[in-house]
Amino acid sequence: MNKQTLVARIETVYNEDLYKVIDYLNKKCKKNNIIIGLSLKESGTAVIKFYEG
Repeated sequence: MNKQTLVARIETVYNEDLYKVIDYLNKKCKKNNIIIGLSLKESGTAVIKFYEG
């Protein structure tokens, strides 16, 4: 199993369509071994994390 390394993290205002952007980017970046995660904080802030590996 490959180890995923966090390479970037950003917090931004949540938008209900943000998951569509993340899904699209994951499909395009898969061949470069980059995975993008999206989570929502209780405050309503979206956290986007970029992993490599």
